[in-house]
Amino acid sequence: MKKFALLDTCYPDYFRGYHRSVIAINLNPQTTNKDIVDGIRLETNYVPTDYSKTEKLIISEYCGSLLEDPEGLFFNDPDYNNENCPEEYEVYAYFSIIKPVYSNGIMFLS
Repeated sequence: MKKFALLDTCYPDYFRGYHRSVIAINLNPQTTNKDIVDGIRLETNYVPTDYSKTEKLIISEYCGSLLEDPEGLFFNDPDYNNENCPEEYEVYAYFSIIKPVYSNGIMFLS
């Protein structure tokens, strides 16, 4: 069963990529769940992706779950401060459609 999931939260040079379309959302300590949903919706509605209608529905369901607490902080790392960071060191959240495969109780991405 396919899911929309957070692949990683890291600096761009640490993200290794993924074989499907990836949505990257810039994060800061004040980023709320609503900010993440707005970014995801902007990307899926205006940027060409290989997402099918079913996959866009999966993404909408994920966004709906985030909006249960719209003012909740998505990225809450007290040690991170992007005010003095060069652009290449800003933190991003990377999302994509995944198809988890389980083997011996361990989840792998397909």
